[in-house]
Amino acid sequence: PALVTDLGRQLAALEVERWVRTTPLPEHGLATPRARVVARFEGAGAQGDGGVDAAVAPVRTYALSIGASAPGGGSYAALDGGPGVFVLPRGFVDLITQSHLDRSVALVAREELTRLALRFSTPARVVTLVRDGERWRTEGGAPADESRVDGLLGTLSAMGAVRAFAYGPPGPEMGFAVPTVVIEASYGGDAGARRERVVVGARYGSGEDAGYYLRRDGIDATLAWPESVIDAVRGFTP
Repeated sequence: PALVTDLGRQLAALEVERWVRTTPLPEHGLATPRARVVARFEGAGAQGDGGVDAAVAPVRTYALSIGASAPGGGSYAALDGGPGVFVLPRGFVDLITQSHLDRSVALVAREELTRLALRFSTPARVVTLVRDGERWRTEGGAPADESRVDGLLGTLSAMGAVRAFAYGPPGPEMGFAVPTVVIEASYGGDAGARRERVVVGARYGSGEDAGYYLRRDGIDATLAWPESVIDAVRGFTP
């Protein structure tokens, strides 16, 4: 919601870094744009909104083409039927071209959670927690340390995805064939029993940019968690 709201706000304002020329050149990359945005607005618009009288045509559609990168930053762009070629700021271009998948789909909610299983590949091991009233136990029945469980659930329920890479199937380099960890969460409550599964793939990046690819059952897209979340999961002992 936040990403889409920000995108809509910036499209409505459409502030540019600078104007380039009235007609595009081949090097502007607008003949085969790398991205196009079609924005539809309804209701009363501002006076002089694209030369359209909102009282006569309350529905207005604009097509924005984004071409090659411009020297000094940003990208060349143009509006269909608009007055010329301009440069859009890099931050706005990144906002347009990134995946707009809701980052909260990576959360593992703690409300109504009845069972949590962590399945690690290397070395192979399984850690399972089962709710027993207000407390947590291992699957073998041993009491779990409440502060450790609270810390783990706090991390999983508070940290959404830091990135959304792409829709569709993952690439082999993302490591889902032999996942780092599979998190299986079972829930009860008034809505009935349900089960959710998050699969964490390989590590990517380095330093502060490091993270782990992740996918959630039922969502055909790849996101990412920061390295700190996986460190917390790996270091957990009941």
